[in-house]
Amino acid sequence: MSRPQCRIRSLALVAPLTLALTATLLPVTSGIPETPAAGSPLTLTAAAPGGELWNADLSVVDRDDVNVRRTAAGLRLRDTRPAGRSPHSAIAEGMLLSVPRTLTRPATRVRAQVAADVPAGATVEAQVRAWRASGWTEWRAATTSAVFDRPVSRVQSRVVLTAPAGGTTATVRGVQLTADATAAVSAATPGLTYRVYATRIGLVGELTANGRSVQPRDHFAALPSRRGLSPLNTGDYTVRVCTTTGSRCEYAPVWDVGPWNTRDDYWNPSAVRRTGRTCRRADPRRRPPTSRATTAGRTSSGGPCSTRPASTWPTAPSGTA
Repeated sequence: MSRPQCRIRSLALVAPLTLALTATLLPVTSGIPETPAAGSPLTLTAAAPGGELWNADLSVVDRDDVNVRRTAAGLRLRDTRPAGRSPHSAIAEGMLLSVPRTLTRPATRVRAQVAADVPAGATVEAQVRAWRASGWTEWRAATTSAVFDRPVSRVQSRVVLTAPAGGTTATVRGVQLTADATAAVSAATPGLTYRVYATRIGLVGELTANGRSVQPRDHFAALPSRRGLSPLNTGDYTVRVCTTTGSRCEYAPVWDVGPWNTRDDYWNPSAVRRTGRTCRRADPRRRPPTSRATTAGRTSSGGPCSTRPASTWPTAPSGTA
């Protein structure tokens, strides 16, 4: 989603933010990158004996999918122009969400094997989450195997594609997933409370990262990681935003990613955090300098660690402060 800088207004307050994400899915630490490098095709580890295998359905693109289309060759970005009108946007993004799957037996690990043509600059990532009594876990990359802290019986996958602005999109021919059992990892992280800087933004009529067209009087939030991004018009992941005195609070669904970093899940411990693993927990990655003369745009991981409180991005109608 584009971020016209001139339309962002500071709230001039620091608000306590409770991350109500069900952050319970922890990956195996690995040196394998979470995003596939350019190449064709991408092939991962074979399934373990006894694992349950299924193929993600890439043939159905509906309203909860974002900027993707099905072609005879496979799943592709529908448009490689970044959404919106911001000169800061440097990448086009798209996402296909599969229907949840009930497993025939409980599992603690899900792995994805992706067959795709990935040109230079483009990326493809298969991600999964699992349902538990307390709600959905965070999304995690399944191309390096996602491991749960306890057995689960219902999982959901999604495929995320990116391409440089005006570049060539990847083509995904298939995604095979395997659910099996392995040693569980450490216990899940409970919801945490932080003091953060907040901004309001209008952007009425533009699209969020989960495909919602922003409406007047919309109330939702953005976090700097897709791990807590709710599907379209759902409240699967929420934040509780309060004033500094705690006299007024609101639960807001997470429907967007940003405002600048997109892979900085600063609320997670370093063993789980996608980027900024040398930063202290709750210290976000600093936004690196950018200018309108560049196309650096929103960054995937940000700059050095920052001791300044992190940012969230609640929405407000265009023209309000």
